[in-house]
Parts: sequence; structure tokens; C-alpha cells
Amino acid sequence: MGMLNSPSLLPATRRRLLDAARFAANAVQDPFDQDGRIFVALNDPFYFLEMNTRLQEDYPMTESITGIDLVLLQIDLAKRASPDKITKFQIPERKGIRLDTGVQEENIVSPFYDPLIAKLIVSGCNCPEV
Repeated sequence: MGMLNSPSLLPATRRRLLDAARFAANAVQDPFDQDGRIFVALNDPFYFLEMNTRLQEDYPMTESITGIDLVLLQIDLAKRASPDKITKFQIPERKGIRLDTGVQEENIVSPFYDPLIAKLIVSGCNCPEV
């Protein structure tokens, strides 16, 4: 959020970044509990790098821009979370897809630590390919 105020961003790029951020946040259904990394190239395209559900070192900048207490929000969201059984875990099998995971169907997600359930790495030459 902090870099969206950068004077080096063109207004059209800023709008596209905000639209992409809203789309990603809505896709994970917790729009305020995410931290994304985006790379903006010199000739103005941008590339999505990652999204983290944990607070990152620059979260105070986002708090100062939005006026939202992210720590309190994350605590409130955690109160609603609960451990549960993984009832369906479908592994994609295609060229250019790698899945790092240590879980399978019927595993229980523990409430005692913050588990990384799975990491999906997708590569291709263009968006339609991935």
C-alpha cells in the first residue's frame, strides 16, 4: 500500500495496481489480512510476486496510509479461525506447475502453530498459459 503513493507511478498504473490488489484480496476473502509484493518495471508494466497472510516489516506504513490497526484486525480475524480437517485436497498436474506441501486429505490443520499448508509455483510464457 505504501508504494502506491510513489510519485514515480503513473496514474494509470496506480489504478491498475489497485484493481489487481482488490481482485486478489477478494479472491482470498480476507481483504485486509494480506500483504502483497509487486514489482514495477521501468517501462511501467507490473508483476505480482507474492501475497503473505502475515504482517510484514513495513506494515506500519500501510497502517499510517489506511488508518487501520492491522495488528488488531489480524487478532480479530484469528478469533474466527479454527482448526479443521482437510476434506478435499486436489493437486494440479500440468506442465509448469509445482506444489510444495506436506499435507493430504483427511489431515488435521493444527491450532498450535501457523502452518504453511501448501505452496503453488506456476510458470509459463504468458498469463493464458498459466
